[in-house]
Amino acid sequence: MKLSTFQHARLRELGITQWQLRADAPAHLAIPPNTDVDKLESNEKLDNIVESTPPARVDLCQSQDPFVMDVKSALASDFRFKWYEGEQFDISETILVTPPLAELKSSPQAKQQLWQVLLAWLK
Repeated sequence: MKLSTFQHARLRELGITQWQLRADAPAHLAIPPNTDVDKLESNEKLDNIVESTPPARVDLCQSQDPFVMDVKSALASDFRFKWYEGEQFDISETILVTPPLAELKSSPQAKQQLWQVLLAWLK
């Protein structure tokens, strides 16, 4: 099952870690559910499992970056939301996911798309 960027962000916000097998891992190396990892014969078996979720994201709304401050000041001061970096634009009730901040700051097309997403979100 493929999750959207928003769904990944929501799961991380709830503290839920996601795991998946590497694509090249043989199926017989999968660790069955409810296995006590401490009782495994070797940690080598764990080498075939990787965490699919990147490290916890930082809420860009907490940033003092001038670009972030400009975006926040353009929105209603009482409007509360969380802003995370992701692969593409995604938006929900209170979570905004955008491409990386460096890309937003350097790309006029990305800035335009950000404003279009925000305007649609506020309507």
